[in-house]
Amino acid sequence: PLQPEAKEANICKSLTEWIQAKLVTIEGLVVHFEDEPEDSRPNEWVDVDYLLGMRRQYGRTIDGTKLGTRAHAIVNLNLCKKRQSLTNIYALATMRDKVMPYFMTGQTIPLKDYDAGATEIGRFLCHETSQADTDDGRESGMIVRNLSVSISYVEAYTLV
Repeated sequence: PLQPEAKEANICKSLTEWIQAKLVTIEGLVVHFEDEPEDSRPNEWVDVDYLLGMRRQYGRTIDGTKLGTRAHAIVNLNLCKKRQSLTNIYALATMRDKVMPYFMTGQTIPLKDYDAGATEIGRFLCHETSQADTDDGRESGMIVRNLSVSISYVEAYTLV
């Protein structure tokens, strides 16, 4: 299992690496993560945030000798388009159609331990995705559709 002091960093790095591989490399989308500067945004992009409250469910049996916890988190994807550049009314729908297949219910995402050479130690499971139009751009100049993906993973531990 991940060491407690490295857990958040490994989770974020695993998700970031996977999102970059799928959304940037395969789909050609511009993706900005929460710790990146906002100074040069293109006409359309995807903002990514991780909500790592890591709500836990205890006592899940992994095998005959180990117990585990199911840790929950949310991947927040904001599909953004500058309003003045809106020449295609389907631009956000097109972005959504590129993003959604990677976050469908049942999709798995590798969880890696970067302190152990980036070895895969488990997989996140996507549970459900909700979406909502959060800004029509009249005041902000930016049209935004939010996709929130509920994910979890099971982490094994032994009782001492």
